[in-house]
Amino acid sequence: MNQPLPQLDLMGLSSKLPTGFRLHHMEIYNWGTFHDQIWHINPDGNNSLLTGDIGSGKSTVVDALTTLLVSTQKITYNKAAGAESKERNLASYVRGAYKSEKSELTQTSKAVTLRGESSYSVLLAWFYNADFDQGMTLAQVFWLKEGNHQPERFYINADQQLNIKKHFSGFGSDINQLKKKLRNINGVNLSTTFREYATLFRRHFGIQSEQALDLFYQTVSMKSVGNLTEFVRQHMLETTDVQGQLDEMLQGFDNLNRLHEAVLKARAQIELLTPLCDGLQQHDIVKVAIEALRVARESLSGWFARFHSELLQTQIDKLVQQAKQLEHRLEKLSNTIQRMRDKENDLHRSIEDQGGRRLREIEREIRQFEQNVSRCKQLYRGYEQACQQLDLDAQLDEARFYANQQQLETLSTQVDEQEGS
Repeated sequence: MNQPLPQLDLMGLSSKLPTGFRLHHMEIYNWGTFHDQIWHINPDGNNSLLTGDIGSGKSTVVDALTTLLVSTQKITYNKAAGAESKERNLASYVRGAYKSEKSELTQTSKAVTLRGESSYSVLLAWFYNADFDQGMTLAQVFWLKEGNHQPERFYINADQQLNIKKHFSGFGSDINQLKKKLRNINGVNLSTTFREYATLFRRHFGIQSEQALDLFYQTVSMKSVGNLTEFVRQHMLETTDVQGQLDEMLQGFDNLNRLHEAVLKARAQIELLTPLCDGLQQHDIVKVAIEALRVARESLSGWFARFHSELLQTQIDKLVQQAKQLEHRLEKLSNTIQRMRDKENDLHRSIEDQGGRRLREIEREIRQFEQNVSRCKQLYRGYEQACQQLDLDAQLDEARFYANQQQLETLSTQVDEQEGS
């Protein structure tokens, strides 16, 4: 098996470069009964014939290649040999089960394996496209954890050609060290799921449909084709679930019908509720208006009280002005009475003296009157200047004087209001 099979040159086709990605090299380590050494297959991109006696491992090699390209959930192992679905599985290949023994105590069968839980298995294949000088290494590593019946594994896609001896050995007993070693190689991608791993090599190989790999799996271990039409329908054409589509269509129609009825019901409810909503909205508007009028009515007493207060204040100011006029008149009358009394006293003294004393008193009165006249003129000049600045009538008249005084107070009030605003 280490040597490639003889190559057949049919119609001179070998003189041309083979098209597409082809299997050039495959290695197996600890897979099934291929135990404890690396086994090589080298088709070099050519059509090859794998032969051997019954039980020599032909189906084991086919299953190894199938495992690299198809998810194990879809694989029936040893199908190429016509085996039943439960005869072999991934765990039996990794452990190297080669026979079963019956226990004398329990009378149950138990598989006899070549490898224990400390071993690991590697499948590796190198695919190469000579037209574009491109290649990819696909590999899977399996190992067993204590207590687990199903093996653990990870997947490798590499742009360069790898081999088991150089790249998948010499890491000790820790699988994490092997992962670390592989990650340090340029162009190597490690995946933990078959979907990610398959997506990478399908994109690299130009395989657009996942069904192509399913067809490959069906044909790689096919022994006979009973009905070609049935085979094409089952394995080459995508299955169409007509009944499922009809059920889905009917269910969709029922859903749409229920939605249509729900829409009609909601529309009828909206038509019934619209007048109520309009009435509630109008009620809210009227309620707000009534509340505003109530607040306005309650505010009327204060509003009228403010105007009443202003009127009373005006009346008070007017009465205060009148009181000042009366006080001034009273003061004037009091002064007049006093002068007349003084004059009466002077006349009495004049009558009594009838001499120079009277003249001195007259002179004193004259000086007093002159001082009063000078003071009154000075006051009048200030009053006249103030009236000119305020555009008031400066005529010497008692009624005009009090009118000016009242107007001055009004102007003072206006100035205070302007400064306050």
